[in-house]
Amino acid sequence: RCHLLMHDEELQDRIQDYSLRTVTLLKQSDADLKFEIFERLNTGSEPLNDMELRNCVYRGTYNALLKELAEEPDFRALLGLSRADKRMRDVELVLRFASFYHATYLKYTSPMKRFFNQDMERHQNLTPSEAEALKKAFKNALQNIRSILGQEQAFKRYYPGDTSKSGRWEPKKFNASLYDVLMGVLWDKDRNQVMAALDSLREGWIDLMANNSDFREAIERSTSSQEMVRRRFDLTRNLFEGILREHRPQPRCFSRELKQQLFSADPTCAICSQAIS
Repeated sequence: RCHLLMHDEELQDRIQDYSLRTVTLLKQSDADLKFEIFERLNTGSEPLNDMELRNCVYRGTYNALLKELAEEPDFRALLGLSRADKRMRDVELVLRFASFYHATYLKYTSPMKRFFNQDMERHQNLTPSEAEALKKAFKNALQNIRSILGQEQAFKRYYPGDTSKSGRWEPKKFNASLYDVLMGVLWDKDRNQVMAALDSLREGWIDLMANNSDFREAIERSTSSQEMVRRRFDLTRNLFEGILREHRPQPRCFSRELKQQLFSADPTCAICSQAIS
Protein backbone atom coordinates (compact mmCIF):
# COMPACT_ATOMS: atom_id res chain seq x y z
CA ARG A 1 0.00 0.00 0.00
CA CYS A 2 2.84 2.39 0.82
CA HIS A 3 4.32 1.60 -2.55
CA LEU A 4 1.04 2.47 -4.27
CA LEU A 5 0.74 5.74 -2.33
CA MET A 6 4.28 6.69 -3.28
CA HIS A 7 3.54 5.88 -6.89
CA ASP A 8 0.39 8.04 -6.79
CA GLU A 9 2.30 10.95 -5.28
CA GLU A 10 4.95 10.73 -7.97
CA LEU A 11 2.30 10.82 -10.66
CA GLN A 12 0.63 13.79 -9.02
CA ASP A 13 3.96 15.63 -8.87
CA ARG A 14 4.64 14.90 -12.52
CA ILE A 15 1.16 16.14 -13.53
CA GLN A 16 1.48 19.24 -11.35
CA ASP A 17 4.86 20.16 -12.82
CA TYR A 18 3.97 19.34 -16.43
CA SER A 19 4.26 22.25 -18.87
CA LEU A 20 1.25 22.98 -21.04
CA ARG A 21 1.71 24.96 -24.21
CA THR A 22 -1.16 27.34 -24.97
CA VAL A 23 -2.02 29.76 -27.75
CA THR A 24 -4.23 32.76 -26.99
CA LEU A 25 -6.52 33.92 -29.78
CA LEU A 26 -7.55 37.53 -29.36
CA LYS A 27 -10.87 38.87 -30.56
CA GLN A 28 -9.05 40.83 -33.25
CA SER A 29 -7.02 37.83 -34.43
CA ASP A 30 -7.22 37.05 -38.14
CA ALA A 31 -10.30 34.95 -38.92
CA ASP A 32 -8.47 32.71 -41.38
CA LEU A 33 -5.89 31.96 -38.65
CA LYS A 34 -8.65 31.02 -36.19
CA PHE A 35 -10.24 28.73 -38.76
CA GLU A 36 -6.89 27.07 -39.55
CA ILE A 37 -6.14 26.44 -35.86
CA PHE A 38 -9.56 24.90 -35.32
CA GLU A 39 -8.95 22.80 -38.43
CA ARG A 40 -5.60 21.50 -37.10
CA LEU A 41 -7.05 20.74 -33.67
CA ASN A 42 -9.92 18.92 -35.27
CA THR A 43 -8.43 15.42 -35.07
CA GLY A 44 -11.14 13.49 -33.25
CA SER A 45 -12.71 10.20 -34.32
CA GLU A 46 -15.13 12.10 -36.60
CA PRO A 47 -13.47 15.32 -37.82
CA LEU A 48 -15.70 18.35 -38.28
CA ASN A 49 -16.36 19.47 -41.83
CA ASP A 50 -15.92 23.09 -42.97
CA MET A 51 -19.45 24.20 -42.09
CA GLU A 52 -19.28 22.61 -38.64
CA LEU A 53 -16.03 24.48 -38.04
CA ARG A 54 -17.63 27.74 -39.16
CA ASN A 55 -20.45 27.04 -36.71
CA CYS A 56 -17.81 27.15 -33.95
CA VAL A 57 -15.68 30.03 -35.22
CA TYR A 58 -18.31 32.47 -36.52
CA ARG A 59 -21.10 32.31 -33.95
CA GLY A 60 -23.54 35.20 -34.17
CA THR A 61 -26.82 36.38 -35.67
CA TYR A 62 -25.71 35.45 -39.19
CA ASN A 63 -24.93 31.87 -38.27
CA ALA A 64 -28.32 31.59 -36.56
CA LEU A 65 -30.07 32.98 -39.65
CA LEU A 66 -28.37 30.46 -41.95
CA LYS A 67 -29.74 27.63 -39.80
CA GLU A 68 -33.19 29.20 -39.84
CA LEU A 69 -33.24 29.54 -43.62
CA ALA A 70 -32.17 25.91 -44.04
CA GLU A 71 -35.54 24.98 -42.53
CA GLU A 72 -37.56 26.77 -45.23
CA PRO A 73 -40.16 24.35 -46.69
CA ASP A 74 -39.36 25.25 -50.32
CA PHE A 75 -35.64 24.74 -49.69
CA ARG A 76 -36.23 21.33 -48.12
CA ALA A 77 -38.60 20.33 -50.93
CA LEU A 78 -36.24 21.31 -53.76
CA LEU A 79 -33.35 19.46 -52.12
CA GLY A 80 -35.49 16.44 -51.22
CA LEU A 81 -34.74 16.76 -47.50
CA SER A 82 -37.21 15.57 -44.87
CA ARG A 83 -35.11 16.81 -41.95
CA ALA A 84 -32.02 18.86 -41.15
CA ASP A 85 -28.69 17.41 -42.29
CA LYS A 86 -26.68 16.20 -39.29
CA ARG A 87 -23.42 17.51 -40.79
CA MET A 88 -24.87 20.94 -41.69
CA ARG A 89 -24.49 20.47 -45.45
CA ASP A 90 -27.87 22.11 -45.94
CA VAL A 91 -26.74 25.13 -43.92
CA GLU A 92 -23.63 25.41 -46.09
CA LEU A 93 -25.83 25.56 -49.18
CA VAL A 94 -27.65 28.53 -47.67
CA LEU A 95 -24.24 30.10 -47.05
CA ARG A 96 -23.30 29.49 -50.71
CA PHE A 97 -26.29 31.54 -51.81
CA ALA A 98 -25.73 34.24 -49.20
CA SER A 99 -22.05 34.65 -50.10
CA PHE A 100 -22.81 35.33 -53.77
CA TYR A 101 -25.79 37.48 -52.76
CA HIS A 102 -23.57 39.67 -50.59
CA ALA A 103 -20.44 39.90 -52.73
CA THR A 104 -21.90 39.15 -56.20
CA TYR A 105 -20.15 36.69 -58.48
CA LEU A 106 -18.12 39.53 -59.98
CA LYS A 107 -16.17 39.81 -56.72
CA TYR A 108 -15.72 36.07 -56.24
CA THR A 109 -12.17 34.85 -55.70
CA SER A 110 -11.10 31.25 -55.20
CA PRO A 111 -10.91 29.10 -53.19
CA MET A 112 -14.57 28.81 -52.27
CA LYS A 113 -13.81 27.82 -48.68
CA ARG A 114 -12.08 31.12 -48.05
CA PHE A 115 -14.81 33.01 -49.95
CA PHE A 116 -17.44 31.51 -47.62
CA ASN A 117 -15.30 32.09 -44.52
CA GLN A 118 -14.85 35.76 -45.40
CA ASP A 119 -18.58 36.18 -45.89
CA MET A 120 -19.32 34.70 -42.47
CA GLU A 121 -16.71 36.92 -40.84
CA ARG A 122 -17.91 40.07 -42.61
CA HIS A 123 -21.58 39.50 -41.73
CA GLN A 124 -21.16 37.65 -38.43
CA ASN A 125 -23.43 40.07 -36.58
CA LEU A 126 -25.69 41.32 -39.34
CA THR A 127 -28.51 43.72 -38.49
CA PRO A 128 -32.22 42.83 -38.47
CA SER A 129 -32.78 44.79 -41.69
CA GLU A 130 -29.91 42.95 -43.40
CA ALA A 131 -31.29 39.64 -42.19
CA GLU A 132 -34.76 40.47 -43.50
CA ALA A 133 -33.39 41.44 -46.93
CA LEU A 134 -31.42 38.18 -47.19
CA LYS A 135 -34.43 36.14 -46.09
CA LYS A 136 -36.66 37.80 -48.70
CA ALA A 137 -34.11 37.23 -51.49
CA PHE A 138 -33.62 33.58 -50.50
CA LYS A 139 -37.35 32.83 -50.48
CA ASN A 140 -37.96 34.63 -53.78
CA ALA A 141 -35.21 32.63 -55.51
CA LEU A 142 -36.65 29.35 -54.24
CA GLN A 143 -40.18 30.21 -55.33
CA ASN A 144 -39.03 31.22 -58.81
CA ILE A 145 -36.99 28.04 -59.25
CA ARG A 146 -39.82 25.84 -58.01
CA SER A 147 -42.21 27.48 -60.49
CA ILE A 148 -39.85 27.07 -63.43
CA LEU A 149 -38.44 23.58 -62.77
CA GLY A 150 -40.49 21.92 -60.05
CA GLN A 151 -39.10 19.72 -57.29
CA GLU A 152 -37.71 16.91 -59.42
CA GLN A 153 -35.56 18.92 -61.83
CA ALA A 154 -34.33 21.87 -59.77
CA PHE A 155 -30.53 21.84 -59.42
CA LYS A 156 -30.29 18.74 -61.64
CA ARG A 157 -28.30 18.40 -64.85
CA TYR A 158 -29.94 17.88 -68.25
CA TYR A 159 -27.97 15.73 -70.70
CA PRO A 160 -28.56 16.11 -74.45
CA GLY A 161 -29.53 13.12 -76.55
CA ASP A 162 -28.37 12.14 -80.01
CA THR A 163 -29.95 10.78 -83.18
CA SER A 164 -30.80 7.50 -81.48
CA LYS A 165 -32.20 8.75 -78.15
CA SER A 166 -33.70 11.82 -76.57
CA GLY A 167 -32.16 13.87 -73.79
CA ARG A 168 -32.52 12.98 -70.13
CA TRP A 169 -32.49 14.58 -66.69
CA GLU A 170 -30.04 13.54 -64.01
CA PRO A 171 -32.30 11.48 -61.69
CA LYS A 172 -30.65 12.09 -58.32
CA LYS A 173 -27.33 13.92 -58.24
CA PHE A 174 -27.49 17.50 -56.95
CA ASN A 175 -25.30 19.96 -58.88
CA ALA A 176 -23.88 22.78 -56.74
CA SER A 177 -22.82 24.84 -59.76
CA LEU A 178 -26.39 24.87 -61.09
CA TYR A 179 -27.66 25.72 -57.62
CA ASP A 180 -25.33 28.72 -57.41
CA VAL A 181 -26.37 30.28 -60.71
CA LEU A 182 -30.10 29.61 -60.41
CA MET A 183 -30.28 31.03 -56.90
CA GLY A 184 -27.84 33.82 -57.71
CA VAL A 185 -29.70 35.02 -60.82
CA LEU A 186 -33.35 34.52 -59.83
CA TRP A 187 -33.39 36.01 -56.32
CA ASP A 188 -34.31 39.51 -57.53
CA LYS A 189 -36.63 38.58 -60.41
CA ASP A 190 -40.26 39.70 -60.21
CA ARG A 191 -42.55 36.75 -59.46
CA ASN A 192 -45.32 37.88 -61.83
CA GLN A 193 -42.85 38.40 -64.66
CA VAL A 194 -41.33 34.96 -64.07
CA MET A 195 -44.78 33.36 -64.05
CA ALA A 196 -45.55 35.02 -67.40
CA ALA A 197 -42.42 33.49 -68.93
CA LEU A 198 -42.33 30.05 -67.31
CA ASP A 199 -42.23 27.94 -70.47
CA SER A 200 -39.64 30.13 -72.17
CA LEU A 201 -37.42 30.17 -69.07
CA ARG A 202 -37.60 26.40 -68.71
CA GLU A 203 -36.92 25.74 -72.39
CA GLY A 204 -34.06 28.23 -72.46
CA TRP A 205 -32.48 26.67 -69.36
CA ILE A 206 -32.65 23.17 -70.86
CA ASP A 207 -31.16 24.43 -74.12
CA LEU A 208 -28.32 26.13 -72.23
CA MET A 209 -27.38 22.89 -70.45
CA ALA A 210 -27.80 20.74 -73.54
CA ASN A 211 -26.33 22.81 -76.35
CA ASN A 212 -24.01 25.49 -74.98
CA SER A 213 -20.51 24.02 -74.85
CA ASP A 214 -19.13 27.01 -72.90
CA PHE A 215 -21.73 26.52 -70.19
CA ARG A 216 -21.18 22.77 -70.05
CA GLU A 217 -17.46 23.32 -69.60
CA ALA A 218 -18.14 25.83 -66.81
CA ILE A 219 -20.10 23.25 -64.78
CA GLU A 220 -17.73 20.36 -65.48
CA ARG A 221 -14.13 21.63 -65.37
CA SER A 222 -12.39 23.65 -62.62
CA THR A 223 -15.82 24.62 -61.30
CA SER A 224 -14.48 26.68 -58.38
CA SER A 225 -12.09 28.77 -60.49
CA GLN A 226 -12.86 32.45 -60.91
CA GLU A 227 -13.11 32.11 -64.70
CA MET A 228 -15.65 29.26 -64.64
CA VAL A 229 -17.77 30.82 -61.90
CA ARG A 230 -18.06 34.08 -63.84
CA ARG A 231 -18.71 32.31 -67.12
CA ARG A 232 -21.65 30.24 -65.88
CA PHE A 233 -23.15 33.19 -64.00
CA ASP A 234 -22.84 35.45 -67.06
CA LEU A 235 -24.43 32.91 -69.39
CA THR A 236 -27.32 32.20 -67.01
CA ARG A 237 -27.96 35.87 -66.27
CA ASN A 238 -27.93 36.81 -69.97
CA LEU A 239 -30.33 33.98 -70.78
CA PHE A 240 -32.92 34.70 -68.10
CA GLU A 241 -32.80 38.48 -68.29
CA GLY A 242 -33.07 38.33 -72.09
CA ILE A 243 -36.20 36.18 -71.85
CA LEU A 244 -37.77 38.28 -69.10
CA ARG A 245 -37.32 41.49 -71.08
CA GLU A 246 -39.77 40.07 -73.61
CA HIS A 247 -42.46 39.28 -71.03
CA ARG A 248 -44.45 41.87 -69.15
CA PRO A 249 -45.52 41.05 -65.58
CA GLN A 250 -49.04 39.60 -65.43
CA PRO A 251 -51.18 39.52 -62.28
CA ARG A 252 -52.46 35.99 -62.80
CA CYS A 253 -50.45 33.07 -64.19
CA PHE A 254 -50.35 29.37 -63.46
CA SER A 255 -47.24 27.49 -62.36
CA ARG A 256 -45.93 24.59 -64.43
CA GLU A 257 -46.86 22.18 -61.64
CA LEU A 258 -50.48 23.37 -61.62
CA LYS A 259 -50.64 23.17 -65.42
CA GLN A 260 -49.44 19.57 -65.24
CA GLN A 261 -52.02 18.70 -62.58
CA LEU A 262 -54.86 20.20 -64.65
CA PHE A 263 -53.68 18.45 -67.81
CA SER A 264 -53.39 15.08 -66.04
CA ALA A 265 -56.90 15.45 -64.63
CA ASP A 266 -58.47 16.31 -68.01
CA PRO A 267 -56.35 16.76 -71.18
CA THR A 268 -59.16 18.49 -73.12
CA CYS A 269 -59.77 22.17 -73.76
CA ALA A 270 -62.65 23.53 -71.65
CA ILE A 271 -63.57 25.96 -74.46
CA CYS A 272 -63.48 23.89 -77.66
CA SER A 273 -63.49 20.38 -76.10
CA GLN A 274 -60.56 19.36 -78.31
CA ALA A 275 -57.72 17.19 -77.00
CA ILE A 276 -54.66 19.17 -75.90
CA SER A 277 -51.53 17.81 -77.58
